[in-house]
Amino acid sequence: MHLDGRLPLSARLLLPPFRLFLRATRLAAGCYVFCTRAAFEAAGGFPEDVFAGEELFFSRALWRQGRFRVLREPVISSGRKLRTHSQWEFFRPFLAGLALGPYAVKSRRHLAMWYGERRHDPDVLDHAR
Repeated sequence: MHLDGRLPLSARLLLPPFRLFLRATRLAAGCYVFCTRAAFEAAGGFPEDVFAGEELFFSRALWRQGRFRVLREPVISSGRKLRTHSQWEFFRPFLAGLALGPYAVKSRRHLAMWYGERRHDPDVLDHAR
């Protein structure tokens, strides 16, 4: 996973170990999850009681079904959240995850970054002007 636009230094430093962690744990995170319809149905699809990171739960369910691979081909995703939120705002949901485990993503209360107001991204041209 590669992110578009300018990224804060903290993101540039933390993304490589994050990518390594995802590959080592065989978790497919973000925009690049794909599979056959049969595999999707066998894994039970995306969990409907999870409000963030559902692809992590889904990739774990796929892995339990059998053969599973995380491809090396790069996918470009949006870096907007890393540009529009402070390091603390970005790190807070992860702290909640450590404290609450899977329950942290089963409530929108801890997920304001995903469900709160969308912030202006300075790297995106404003076409409305």
